Amino acid sequence: MGFSTLWSPAKTTTILNVLTYVLIFYCGFMLVQSGGALPVLRGLAVAGTVIAISSIALGLITPTAMHHSSLTGIYSNRNSLGAVMLYVYPAALALCVPRRRTRWLWACVSVLLAATLLLSRSVTSILVLAVITLVFVLLVLIVTRKYRSIVLLVMVSAIVTFVAWLNLPRVLAIVGKGETFSGREPVWTLVWRKSIESNQFFGHGWLTGWPADTQIYQDIASVNQGYGLFHAHNDFLQMTYGLGILGAILFVSLFVIPLLWAAVSLWRNPSSQAFWVALMSVGLIVHGLAELSVFRPDGWFIMAIISTFATSAIFTEPKLRPKWAFGIQLPLRSNITQPTGYTGEPG
Repeated sequence: MGFSTLWSPAKTTTILNVLTYVLIFYCGFMLVQSGGALPVLRGLAVAGTVIAISSIALGLITPTAMHHSSLTGIYSNRNSLGAVMLYVYPAALALCVPRRRTRWLWACVSVLLAATLLLSRSVTSILVLAVITLVFVLLVLIVTRKYRSIVLLVMVSAIVTFVAWLNLPRVLAIVGKGETFSGREPVWTLVWRKSIESNQFFGHGWLTGWPADTQIYQDIASVNQGYGLFHAHNDFLQMTYGLGILGAILFVSLFVIPLLWAAVSLWRNPSSQAFWVALMSVGLIVHGLAELSVFRPDGWFIMAIISTFATSAIFTEPKLRPKWAFGIQLPLRSNITQPTGYTGEPG
């Protein structure tokens, strides 16, 4: 990212973006190393509860917190509220896993966060919420070895997805999206074309938001009814345009270690943290298909936390260290906490 300053159309902005993201990643790293991931999960869930309650209360008190019957809350933007709820919802779900009395408390928090997101009526966030919830149910079934239920859930999900795909225009109309996904399809096509036409390997320079005087901003305005966009509404395209093939590889690599660790941990030694890493990774990936997710400042902070924690766990927990990790030891902390009732044996 830093080297792309050399060919960036807005060098000062690129430098500021890189420094900001390095600082955010460092904060996430230090947060995990100072106390482990479990306190982070609780902190996220509690913070989400405060945001949800204050947003709902604000919506009841003043009409400015509502926009066309959609809850905008303390952010005055329904999509921002929906995105924040997506960042905290997986943490509350993961805390429901341990068989303790507090799981009912976290279950209520999960319902509150989901309800707040639904009130925002942010279609993209609602669809991602459904995916996260479905994956959570699937992971619980896998951990508890309920194979028949797994097969049934996969079959039903496949049928629903297939029917929805066959009736895609009607489904998009129901959720308030046109066939161009609210005008994003032409933008995606343009950004992809610009990414492969020139500077395929190194990209056009890393920017989290394109200034109005850049060529890509003006090109988007030409295909978007005169309205320019500051980003591609897609994490992969944003990274590919900015850093080319190297950016695409970097984007994929961000999720390799977290997903590998989560898969190994959930199978060998399930924990609340493993559930969270898996759910959060899936949420960031799916949300990033239609919005800027990982490369929002708050999304990048979450990414820093799960990456640091997964790396720490892989190289410090002998039971979870895969064969490819060999005998490497790093001075990192993971603080794995096992949920009561899960032994890893078929039940």
